[in-house]
Amino acid sequence: MKTNEYRMIRIFFSVVLLMLLSVSLTGCWSSHEIDNLALIDIIGIDQHDSGQFELTVSIISPAPMGAGTGKIKLTTVVETATGKTLYEAIGKLSSTLSKEIYLGNLGVVVVSEKAARDKMESVLDFLKRDNHIRPYVQILITREKIIDIIKTEPQLRSNLGSEIQRMVTNKRYRHTGIVKDLSQFLKDFSSDTKDPFTGEIRLAAKKGINIAEKTNLPESDVAQKDTKGSEQNAGALSLQGSAIFKHKKYIGWLDDQETRGLLLLRGELTNDIIVLEYPQEGSGSISIKINKSSSQLSPRFIGGQPVMDVTIKVDGDILDIDYPDFKLTVDQINQLNAALEEEIRQEVMTVLDKAQKQWQADVFGFGDTIYHQYPNEWNQIANQWRNGGLAGMEVNISIVANISRSGLNKDPVKANESR
Repeated sequence: MKTNEYRMIRIFFSVVLLMLLSVSLTGCWSSHEIDNLALIDIIGIDQHDSGQFELTVSIISPAPMGAGTGKIKLTTVVETATGKTLYEAIGKLSSTLSKEIYLGNLGVVVVSEKAARDKMESVLDFLKRDNHIRPYVQILITREKIIDIIKTEPQLRSNLGSEIQRMVTNKRYRHTGIVKDLSQFLKDFSSDTKDPFTGEIRLAAKKGINIAEKTNLPESDVAQKDTKGSEQNAGALSLQGSAIFKHKKYIGWLDDQETRGLLLLRGELTNDIIVLEYPQEGSGSISIKINKSSSQLSPRFIGGQPVMDVTIKVDGDILDIDYPDFKLTVDQINQLNAALEEEIRQEVMTVLDKAQKQWQADVFGFGDTIYHQYPNEWNQIANQWRNGGLAGMEVNISIVANISRSGLNKDPVKANESR
């Protein structure tokens, strides 16, 4: 009995302590202080024709809808300002607002192609110096007009920044590892042995029913939105491909398939779908879901020159078969594995040709691997690595695909087949 009483007393005091801590942690944010903050969830950075920075921000202004309703009314305002520096542009924005700009809520930074090419170092310097900006802010590059991206109306979330963040973290049937956060991008940006890349965001034309109008979301998530300023774009956004950097500047785009080849080389492709044409005669296609991938980089030196051996392994499942007469057998699975390996080889060789041979941008981590395994040899080739060394290196690709045999008992449905 005494043991139980002692235990109950401990639980009681633990609950009280947690309540006190909750009050102390949230007490610094009074409703009055929140009402006086201009919460920025997404910023877009462009280069003006004058050469100055052009900063576009989406400001969320929450306010209660009425006493006792428990609902929040979100007013979204899009503002733009220019400045010789980003801090000057922020200062100009502040002078036009009745609330204090707060960047602690920032989740996404979108940089234009022009700014990424000419001013990326200054952009990153601004982002890392502001104490309120968190290291896991998502970095995206676009070839669209910044204002068109920032003014896009969110389809499924209450604000655009939150919607883009969910797009980035949504891993179902999409490859991951494309979009880098601030800390990841900065690490590669400042590296001497590898080059950075991150995701590209585009405008996506939507046809038919507006998703937001036909989706029931929790009131706490959607609540009510008002938009002030210029009219929002009614379209949607899409993450497509990636932007490649070299010497601290943007140098070019990889499309979706090339980006997939890059992620396969890095062993970072998960939850993506590869569609294979039926490897024998006839017509039809088979969708393979890549559950996971891995890659092993094994450098060696021949006559003082580096050679890179790459082994890529992928595991996948059959999702659907668009070929009624296809019969799943062990032999057919082996043929599918061979077809998948060949498809992967083509995608990998395509991205190698563009990034390694043409751009000489080491987004694969080749130089970093050589540096860690052969530091002395790396010091001898480092100066010429991005000026002929990388492009001239022999790369040997070995691929092992393993499509699950669990699909052997799941033949395609035939016409007029009874169930």
